[in-house]
Amino acid sequence: MSCLGFAETTENDVCDFDDSLAVLLTRSVQSHTSHSEVLDYILQNSLSVNHVECKDEYKVQAISAKVKGLFNTSKTAKNVKVDDIVYTKYEHFSGKEEDGKTLSDEDNAAFNIVLDCIIAKYDKHFANVKRNMLTVALSRKNSVYGFDSKLDALLDELQISRISMIEGISKSALRWQCERSWARLWIQDDVPSLKKYNENNYEWLQTTSRNFIKQYPESPYTPVLQALINDSLMQSLVNNEEKLDIQLYEEDNRHLAFGLGFLIGKPLLGAGLEAEKTTFSAGIAQGRLQIMRFVAQVQCDMYFNSKASAVGLNGLFGYNLEFGDYGLDLLTGIGIQQFLEDKDSTVYKAYSFGLQGYKRIFFTGLGAITPQIQWTLKTFKYKSPETSRRRRVYINQFYIGAILDFVIPFSEIH
Repeated sequence: MSCLGFAETTENDVCDFDDSLAVLLTRSVQSHTSHSEVLDYILQNSLSVNHVECKDEYKVQAISAKVKGLFNTSKTAKNVKVDDIVYTKYEHFSGKEEDGKTLSDEDNAAFNIVLDCIIAKYDKHFANVKRNMLTVALSRKNSVYGFDSKLDALLDELQISRISMIEGISKSALRWQCERSWARLWIQDDVPSLKKYNENNYEWLQTTSRNFIKQYPESPYTPVLQALINDSLMQSLVNNEEKLDIQLYEEDNRHLAFGLGFLIGKPLLGAGLEAEKTTFSAGIAQGRLQIMRFVAQVQCDMYFNSKASAVGLNGLFGYNLEFGDYGLDLLTGIGIQQFLEDKDSTVYKAYSFGLQGYKRIFFTGLGAITPQIQWTLKTFKYKSPETSRRRRVYINQFYIGAILDFVIPFSEIH
């Protein structure tokens, strides 16, 4: 293991073993490479360690922080809106070649079980939520989480999209491959007793390990999994497991969203603008950026009668409220308003206030078509072409339209 920068474990130091394993797994899931290094490490070192709970509180905190990077808690369009949810950053590498060796379904399954093992050992809440998700999937009560299939309890839409792009295959083909290779060990129908499966937060991990040993009885990983997921350790974890029911909490809105769109509508010109004739208006270009609750938007408005009669450019910013896939923006901003006269044009500084509602309709894990409805009130000091006097005027704008939106949860931004 000197090539990895880790000294081989010669003492029964489970804390150091687990820390090194967490580092290797983090490197692998971030780069989507080095799977064989992880597998070599557990084959060479796991049997020399007494796998118990680490008692060094400082090291436990350090390892716990590392394993939080090995799973996601983000929600996508198909995911539950209010229940806790966790997705291990499973790797799909069956058939790939590393270090002159073609990796198999067996290698892939062992890697992902070890990945779950180290997370569950150091994150009690993960183990609890994972138990609940898999129990729901196996009991076929998929509507609780909005799952379309049992595989949705293991891989979310973001993972499916990412892996399918890396593999260069369709998402449906990837699902078919996973369900018939490593993933089947988690979601087999022949769980002896669903009640037993749900009786503690670690039975799902033990069941998956037993399924592996049954599937690959002569595997070199069999003694490794028996050591890592031994009965004594599991009982110790069960004795200290999270006892609370899975908590409900507001949907995680920590994401980055950006999009471009088009709006069309009707302006209602206030008193003092009788000289300006318009029949309809268009937000010919709208750019929207959302960072958590903050929204910034640039919008170009055009007003038409028989030809373009006015144009406005507005910079808006404000606060966002989201309720599942629905959202509301509270906006204010400043811009310019230009009226196109027969021989001349006049530019005014305008202030805007508005509301904007929308619904995201996801077509991938990240992309959405987002219909919008918008109302803005624009005000500026207008110079009448008839009297040359200035007075404050108002324009009410009502728009409908859509933007092409891309939403990236912060947990996916490395």
